[in-house]
Amino acid sequence: MFLHHAHRAFANFRGIFGCFSFVHHGSILLEKGASSKSGVVQIIGIRAVGDGSHLKLLMGIGPDQFDAIWFGAVHDGVMPVEAGQIVHVAYELEANYFRDKTRLQLRIRHAAT
Repeated sequence: MFLHHAHRAFANFRGIFGCFSFVHHGSILLEKGASSKSGVVQIIGIRAVGDGSHLKLLMGIGPDQFDAIWFGAVHDGVMPVEAGQIVHVAYELEANYFRDKTRLQLRIRHAAT
């Protein structure tokens, strides 16, 4: 069941973010290689997490929405982006293992408005 959902989610990523090559990793498909990709997205939701320096984001492209994490994004309490903005992001696709659940997310490396 999870593999089906993961495969469908990756198909959405593949269609929106370009071509990916996948391998099995346990019960989840992962992209081969960790090369960075980039694309233009809209920030739908944003909140600080962890020690306050990381951002958890909900990003969208058209009707599709994706979770994202951006480590070390907040400096001196200032978030570099805000909800509603259209931004160009550099990212890596990853599996987020948190509280015994695995979800797909983008790991943001850089964003520019």
